[in-house]
Amino acid sequence: FPVTINGHYGLTENLQIGMGARFRKNDSILLDSSSEELNHETSTGMESSFFNLIFASKPINRFSYSLEGAYRFRPFTNEEDGSLILGDDGHEYLVNLGITYAARGANFLTGKIGYQRPGDHLSDELNWQFEGALVWNKFALLAGVEGITTLNHNHYENDELNRPSYNTGSTLLYNGLNLGIAFETGKLECVRGG
Repeated sequence: FPVTINGHYGLTENLQIGMGARFRKNDSILLDSSSEELNHETSTGMESSFFNLIFASKPINRFSYSLEGAYRFRPFTNEEDGSLILGDDGHEYLVNLGITYAARGANFLTGKIGYQRPGDHLSDELNWQFEGALVWNKFALLAGVEGITTLNHNHYENDELNRPSYNTGSTLLYNGLNLGIAFETGKLECVRGG
């Protein structure tokens, strides 16, 4: 399970800085088919620390813009065929551009697209998010979609024999090939007032 501690501070009306750290504990239980025994492994420690900057413009004709940059430092290096890994190794950075259109009332449409370099042995990614809200007096409808699209730049995609072999235990969360995901969100909020 990960625990993240972070803080953000507004340097100016348009510029915010942030920093933090993520701590993680991974547990893995595997059945050894030859001895019929359960092998339990644990890895615990600081998974990463990060620093980010966010600049957000004042609205210009109902449009607002934001630019975000972040750098994540991982204080470990995974070793092949070693103990259970804490996560993907290598430093990570990202750049995001966001645009929001504020319609009449509190209705809005917003979108974000960014480039992310997630660490060693992983493909570069595009992350994206689009959402909107329709707001009435007593309720609001929010809906959106977000995801990660791989750029298929994994060094080992066509060279599985030379791909590093890390102890990921019973999970396949780390050291993946050309990862990508998309999911939608939706919410209806009702407000009771007097």
